[in-house]
Amino acid sequence: MPGVEIRELECFLVLAEELHFGRAVAGSG
Repeated sequence: MPGVEIRELECFLVLAEELHFGRAVAGSG
């Protein structure tokens, strides 16, 4: 099912975004 792949990709993107945002906050702080 392509829906599952899309959902996995979205989860991965969200995780990567959170990780990057966390690093940015930690670096600036």
